[in-house]
Amino acid sequence: MKNYVPTDQPADFNQLDLDALKSAVWVYDVLNYRIHWANKAALRLWESDNLSELTARDFKPGSSAAVQQTLCSYLDEFKRGRVIDRWWQISPKNIDKRVHCRFSGVMTAPGHMSMLVEGLHSELLQGDASEYGTVMICLIDAQGVIQSANPPFERQFGISVPYVQGIVHEAQDLSRLLAAEDGHSEEMLCASKSGPRWHSVEVRKHNQEELEANSTSVLSLTLLDIHDRKLAELKNAVAADTDALTGLFNRRGITRQLQSKISEGCTVFFIDLDEFKPINDRYGHAVGDEVLCHVAKVLRYEVHQSAICARLGGDEFLMAIPGSVDVGDLNFIAQQLIQQLTQVFLCSDQRRLNVTASVGSASIPEHASDIDALLQKADAAMYVAKQRGRNRYVHYSTRVKEQLMRSEIIVQQLDESLQGSDSLFEYQAIKSLSKGEIFVFEAYLHWPNPLLRSLRAHEVNEALVKANRLYEVEESLLKMMNDEFSELKGKRSEGGFRLAFNVSASQLIEESFLTRAERCLRNKHLNLDNLVFEISERALKRVLDHQADFFTEAGKQGFKFALDNFGSGCSPLMDLQTLPLQYVKLSSKFSRNISDHMTVIRCIVDLCHRLQIPCIADGVNSSSVSEAWSRLGVHLQQGEFVSPKVPLQAFANHGLHC
Repeated sequence: MKNYVPTDQPADFNQLDLDALKSAVWVYDVLNYRIHWANKAALRLWESDNLSELTARDFKPGSSAAVQQTLCSYLDEFKRGRVIDRWWQISPKNIDKRVHCRFSGVMTAPGHMSMLVEGLHSELLQGDASEYGTVMICLIDAQGVIQSANPPFERQFGISVPYVQGIVHEAQDLSRLLAAEDGHSEEMLCASKSGPRWHSVEVRKHNQEELEANSTSVLSLTLLDIHDRKLAELKNAVAADTDALTGLFNRRGITRQLQSKISEGCTVFFIDLDEFKPINDRYGHAVGDEVLCHVAKVLRYEVHQSAICARLGGDEFLMAIPGSVDVGDLNFIAQQLIQQLTQVFLCSDQRRLNVTASVGSASIPEHASDIDALLQKADAAMYVAKQRGRNRYVHYSTRVKEQLMRSEIIVQQLDESLQGSDSLFEYQAIKSLSKGEIFVFEAYLHWPNPLLRSLRAHEVNEALVKANRLYEVEESLLKMMNDEFSELKGKRSEGGFRLAFNVSASQLIEESFLTRAERCLRNKHLNLDNLVFEISERALKRVLDHQADFFTEAGKQGFKFALDNFGSGCSPLMDLQTLPLQYVKLSSKFSRNISDHMTVIRCIVDLCHRLQIPCIADGVNSSSVSEAWSRLGVHLQQGEFVSPKVPLQAFANHGLHC
């Protein structure tokens, strides 16, 4: 039925065909406590055989003052054109029925407003005999004493409750209700007979003219039980702020928490796990999830009792410490954090794992005035920690800002170099002096920009990672190397030869690196048959710790590897016997003081000969050093004396065309 808009003219319901409606429709004369008119469905709802009997009923004896006053307030709303939807309980012939009612105003006599009701009733709506969803009403005076209440209110809160204070949890809740404006509504936790339950509470204020004689009531409260809906909302709100895997706050949740800490200050630690992706790639996401949950547990329980922790996504976490924290305490907290994370822990499959993390921190108000800026500064400090070697902590400072600017300049200079026409590589021949031939060429990146030439490889890599440009630059360099390799072959009179290029552990651990390299080199002049990846012994150990059979499996795909800088530390002697190495290049440190290391050198050379692995002396920069290595039986040599590093354009001028 369409909403009835009240007019000044009385309605003639006998001319309206409302008996065909399935829903019950009736008109209630609020001021006279009588039903004015009802359709057939309403007669059935009210347990009446005919309209005359129903209109003759007097509803005043069964109507509480609270209900009557509420209905009178509805009349005022109807005059303003408002329509009100409520669950209502009626008791025709002592039969309790729960009805969803739509109330609106209708004129039944000149100047006399009554209430038009459309009611929906079904046995399915009855549920158990609870009051949940049914309107509860009470009248209270200025002191909060309950003057009157309808039956649903009494059943929900108890007949013996004399004061509203008995159903609200806090004294300020009652004070707020008594001081509220007419029409004020709020959601409030109330003390029902079955325990605390959430209710929607609406306040109606009354003047003396509206009340019965001798009434001391000043307002009425209309309550609706919303407990189930409210709990669902609260549960959803918690879920919206919580990381489902770890139970920590998510980015939205931690941001909301930090907003309330701005005035008192706080410090945040931005935590990024080092090389977490390889754990996922090697052991699977189930183990990766266990690692993330372990990290969450460490942050929550084992670092600082006041910490507010979050997982921002992936392997990034945040730990916030409210209040002012001095530098000494910051360093101690960071050390505790890193130390706890590096502890070995046991996975559910009995696998023993540990992780490291790069950590950056920043504080409000020292470094930022809002949460977004604070997180950016902490993230920047974390990035610098990664640049400095990972598994360490950096607090934001002017130096961090300068280093970030340096990284931006690095990426800018890289772009300019890649777009230029000059070669980015220098080549150095590794020669077999006993045979008088070139054993392999090694390609070195040689940036035209002085800043880039002064950098270590890992600093360039980290700058590219931060800018999400690493893959793009890798592929550009491989393409450039392939083009130059074709030209390099044309400058040599003899047949095929190999090219060596140094790669980092981070590149090899990245699962997609080998796939991308194979794709870039497929059907090219430079391919897996004539390319050797050199890796340092420190990087070798890191890769083997990540995946013990990495080099064996990569070898099956056609990749070739050599060990660079051998003897500089962490020498993997046991692995030399099993790894499919093309050659072992000794550390150039041996060449600087060859006489001081003669015993060690003899042992390494003998080991390589017994394992039938070619051994190369590096750092051969003079004839005396070259002769010393030759006397030790090492005829594969590399250095400025043997062959200088030269760009492609100067290749023929250095006798490398022999």
